[in-house]
Amino acid sequence: MPEMTREQLLPAYRDSLVRFAQSYAHRSCEAEDVVQDVFVRIIRNDQAREGTALRCDRPGAYLRRAVANECVSHWRRSNRERPTEQLPERIGADHSDAVLDRLVIRNAVAALPERMRQVVTLSFLEGRSDADVAVALNITEITVRTTRKRALAHLRLALADLRPVRTVAAVPAQPVPIQRAAEVAPVLAAA
Repeated sequence: MPEMTREQLLPAYRDSLVRFAQSYAHRSCEAEDVVQDVFVRIIRNDQAREGTALRCDRPGAYLRRAVANECVSHWRRSNRERPTEQLPERIGADHSDAVLDRLVIRNAVAALPERMRQVVTLSFLEGRSDADVAVALNITEITVRTTRKRALAHLRLALADLRPVRTVAAVPAQPVPIQRAAEVAPVLAAA
């Protein structure tokens, strides 16, 4: 069989390949896209080899196999991609909010008096018990608990006007309660 040039391939096989692709794609617009992608790939490969002809004994069989492979690839890609008219609204806080919260908390902890800062750091960031904190700071356990309670009160006041109301696009706006000490600890650890 004589070699076919790129210009001869498209008119000779296009209609039969589109019908063949429709059996895979079930939609004529997708089938035409698949056939077009196959021809573009063949043209690019020929240009890369600097050839002008498709060198195979049965170009129809070659093209049908290429279209079948591209239909499968197209189907796999389309199952991952779901085009919509509108982008979905983000649910949850933005990453920049978490970074800003950590910075504000870090500054609030840094503004505490030294002993309060040490107690908060040892208790929450290092996870030490009251007895360990007392030994490390050379104070009694009662003083550790009292100092921690006062430090948390200072932090609550400092962070009260941080952002009293947070809204999320998909959830109605509700005020967020003041964070408890156990909830502040992971944020302090990440800071």
